Amino acid sequence: MKYFKNRNYSKIRMDNGRVCIGITGLIGSGKSTITEKFNIQYNAAVIDLDKVAHSLYDVREDVVEKIAAVFGDSVRSGTSIDRKALGSLVFGKGREENKKKLEAIVWPALAEELEKKKQQYSGLSASKRRFCMMHNGKH
Repeated sequence: MKYFKNRNYSKIRMDNGRVCIGITGLIGSGKSTITEKFNIQYNAAVIDLDKVAHSLYDVREDVVEKIAAVFGDSVRSGTSIDRKALGSLVFGKGREENKKKLEAIVWPALAEELEKKKQQYSGLSASKRRFCMMHNGKH
């Protein structure tokens, strides 16, 4: 696996003949537009990491349990995590330690889910596997 970094700080990874490109940026910076164009023009597979990360709070029972153990049952909403309640504990001035605790739970699970998603694309036609776009709205 090789990594290339361009001058705009985007990471490009060579993975078994595929090019995996991570697209990051602030809200309204054109990430969705770029990934849509790659999908249409090059038949690229697109993985939206925001959607994958959000799904962790709903479908990954282990993630929900770990978050509730650290932040309390007040962040639960049934079998899911109430992202608004969690956000009030994690984001904002003076909450950096809580954010680090959350990232320590979510990032490893997100990496696992990303690998699963990439494996789903391994059976696609060669043209579809040429690009693997990873889209993340956080910068």
